[in-house]
Amino acid sequence: MLAAARGHDPAGLRPVVDRQFASVDTSGEVTRARMYAFLAGRGVGVPDAAPRPLPVPAPEPVRRTSPTAYDGTGAHDLGGTVDLRRRLLVAGHHTEALGFYAVTTEENHPHWPHAAEVLARTVADAEVAALDWAADAAVRYENLNVLVARLDGSRCLVRLRGGRQLEARTERSWGERRPLLDPVLLGSAVNLWMTDAERVKDLTDGLTLRTGRWEVRVAFTEPSGGPGSGPGGGL
Repeated sequence: MLAAARGHDPAGLRPVVDRQFASVDTSGEVTRARMYAFLAGRGVGVPDAAPRPLPVPAPEPVRRTSPTAYDGTGAHDLGGTVDLRRRLLVAGHHTEALGFYAVTTEENHPHWPHAAEVLARTVADAEVAALDWAADAAVRYENLNVLVARLDGSRCLVRLRGGRQLEARTERSWGERRPLLDPVLLGSAVNLWMTDAERVKDLTDGLTLRTGRWEVRVAFTEPSGGPGSGPGGGL
């Protein structure tokens, strides 16, 4: 309406279209030439070489410190399933134990390792062999019921009070990857099994570890010589 009032016919207006901008092959070059032509009068010239942006650094995994001490509670049924609940121990805030303490070798609290019933070594590649470490730790920490040393992602050495030793390994369905085995969770589950007066199965029958919605089946094997045999057996 405003154009008509000024003597212009709106029907006669047509947008200015440069077909070069619509070309996928040449639009970038045309845009670059137009922009540098516009900037030429402002002292910006075409660079002699193409810019070399800094390369994106290689991605690195985010490493977080794992908890080193828990207060564990739970229950064990006759079918071999251990339901476990773990609560983090925080120095200065934890005033009363709800169950039993489970700590790792990285825990540096002056009292918790000596009060713990479960001690776990979470690294697989250690200077001291798992059997030797477990035998030494059993002497240093007299309150322990269970010692666990990681052998690899899915296997752990387990030493019980009295010197019995077993190898724990997660079970898997055919064609699937073997689940990971948490040494602290394993030790806590075995400790609950040991303190359950109504247990009717031996550990070699296996256990199902359950915490929340997650669960894993664990099989246990003994040295060929039987209970307590092998290096470090029998305290």
